[in-house]
Amino acid sequence: MHQSDVANTSYVHMMKNVKLPVSGTTYRYAINPPLEKEKPYLLFLHGFPETSYSWVNQIEYFTRRGYGIIAPDLLGTGGTDKPVKLEAYSLKTMASEIAELLDCEGLDKVVAVSHDL
Repeated sequence: MHQSDVANTSYVHMMKNVKLPVSGTTYRYAINPPLEKEKPYLLFLHGFPETSYSWVNQIEYFTRRGYGIIAPDLLGTGGTDKPVKLEAYSLKTMASEIAELLDCEGLDKVVAVSHDL
């Protein structure tokens, strides 16, 4: 797993890769469960041309406060696949793949935080 861009972060140990079963796309993401059952997962979606590293301060802040986090490198960035076909980058396709990623982790409810989308 390529991690040089997050190697010096406090959350490098949270990084994970998954090949989505439907689309076949591989996503790299940070994930950490909530410390308390009543705390939600926060889904951090970065803008372009960034990576999940854009959320380094928020990941550190919210994990220290017991929230669950999931912060993927979106399609074409960081450790996630970089398809050459333009159609792969449609909002509908990308949203579908994020839903598929959440399904892979068994997450049916998250609080989404994003920018530049």
